[in-house]
Amino acid sequence: MSRQIKGLLYFFVTDLRYSFIIFWSILTAVNIVSLITSYLLLNVTDSFMYLTNSIATYIYVGILGFITVKESLPFSLKMGATRKSYFLSIGTFFVGLSFFLATLENIYHIVLTSVNKALGIDNFYLFHLASLVGKGDSLLYRFSIDVFILFFGLSSMFLLGLVFHRYGQIGGLGILGVLVILLLVFAGTGGLMDLIKTIISNPSFHYFTIIFAIGLVFYGVSWAILHNVSAKSARAS
Repeated sequence: MSRQIKGLLYFFVTDLRYSFIIFWSILTAVNIVSLITSYLLLNVTDSFMYLTNSIATYIYVGILGFITVKESLPFSLKMGATRKSYFLSIGTFFVGLSFFLATLENIYHIVLTSVNKALGIDNFYLFHLASLVGKGDSLLYRFSIDVFILFFGLSSMFLLGLVFHRYGQIGGLGILGVLVILLLVFAGTGGLMDLIKTIISNPSFHYFTIIFAIGLVFYGVSWAILHNVSAKSARAS
């Protein structure tokens, strides 16, 4: 099994390389252009520029988690990998990728803020969710929040991808429809607004640990679908 896991991890990493290079190339270009623009606008009154690399990274991994099923599951099973090996490998990959991207994103954060200070750019603000809990200047909090949300994004969208793979578009869209209805009911009863007010009035790092715990639950639930899933997608049937 260890050989299979190593082989699958190598496959996941090599398959990720192309989209990874494109995403970070675009993000780097956006950062450079933003810095240059902010520097040129230093003497312009009320000119501010805001950028959030972290949220862009969260969106990227969400898309990645969803398409991972389509791009890796059928191929892995057809090549002889067991479902258990795939499950363990994808979990290891998600954890490793979350730590790696959190590290990279925080390096960008440190470099950008350092450049801002060195050039005296005070009209460029790099936003991070850690700022919501008053920990925007803390590397540990920024890194932890990134890892928690990245893993949640990967595991939740991976689970959704599995639902579409196993039950087809009807099943996948049906699940999404149920979730939307539940959300609307929750909003209609006032629970959603109360939750938002509580989070805004009493921001806490604890909320992000809950998100991570939910991500772990989603990863665990994915085994219920994965343990006897077919290599052929229901969408292709």
